[in-house]
Amino acid sequence: MKPKIKTGISAIMIIGWIFAGLGSVFLIMGILFLTQSGKEEAFKMLGLIFGGTGLFFFLIGVIFLILHYNNKSSLKKIVDNGYYIMAEISNIDMNYNVNVNGRCLM
Repeated sequence: MKPKIKTGISAIMIIGWIFAGLGSVFLIMGILFLTQSGKEEAFKMLGLIFGGTGLFFFLIGVIFLILHYNNKSSLKKIVDNGYYIMAEISNIDMNYNVNVNGRCLM
């Protein structure tokens, strides 16, 4: 029996894609403003603001994506190289002092 690995979309991956996407849009806008900076000084300031913000968001997004894929690969490595320990359950003690929804816990 081969164990299954969770391959769904995680919150870190969603945040990473959002940050990287927004960062790339702001970075492109900053570059466009910097190319127009010869005409006015305001374009240069806007280019630096948008470019700096875009670079920051893009780097944060890439870091989140790298963390997600490193975690996923390490989990796959653990599952592939792991081994099972087969055991027989001999006894279960009931704890009658703890009661949840009318049932005692094990």
